[in-house]
Amino acid sequence: MVPTPIQPRSRRGAKTPRGQKTRASILATAREMCSSRWLDELSLAELARAAGTTRASVLFQFPEGWPDIAAQLLAEELENANRTAAVLSAERMNAEERLRKLLQYGLQRGEELGALLPNLRAFKYFWGDVIDAVVAPQQTALFEQLAITIRAAAPGRQSPADLRNAAEALYTYALELACAPAFRRLSLEERSAKLDSAMTVALRGLSAR
Repeated sequence: MVPTPIQPRSRRGAKTPRGQKTRASILATAREMCSSRWLDELSLAELARAAGTTRASVLFQFPEGWPDIAAQLLAEELENANRTAAVLSAERMNAEERLRKLLQYGLQRGEELGALLPNLRAFKYFWGDVIDAVVAPQQTALFEQLAITIRAAAPGRQSPADLRNAAEALYTYALELACAPAFRRLSLEERSAKLDSAMTVALRGLSAR
């Protein structure tokens, strides 16, 4: 059973090579398991067995159990998105195309990861405080990258608040398209077209006088 979330306490982390190896194995195993099964079907004991360790070791690395693990997996995905944004920023293309590619990356990544992102999205509603505390730096960095790209793509002068709101809205919509059951019933091409339309509407709204 999934544990009831509690207030986060200090994370001990992996300070030795052995601890780092154990932590990496737990996260890799959790990623694989959550890509094919729903998280509420998984126990820490099952995760520990699959990772070749013990439940006590899992809790040593991740004191909150699944909420901590889910937070780390989401942080990794946000770091991947930030690296993609950095790569795209160095490529020669217009700002609108760069924004489209960055948003579409999230949609395509969600498709590649199977049930992982839907799992993380669903349980973020229950474990919001625990997860948000871990992923805040990566999420803030991604919103900043999106805001910078939106500013370049939308003619005229936009306030930082408007750019941030647009970045968060497009990120949230891309995540819904990748994860929400109603959208996942659509083809990837249909969802991609919806995301392109949302981007066009957002840019048009920001550019309106």
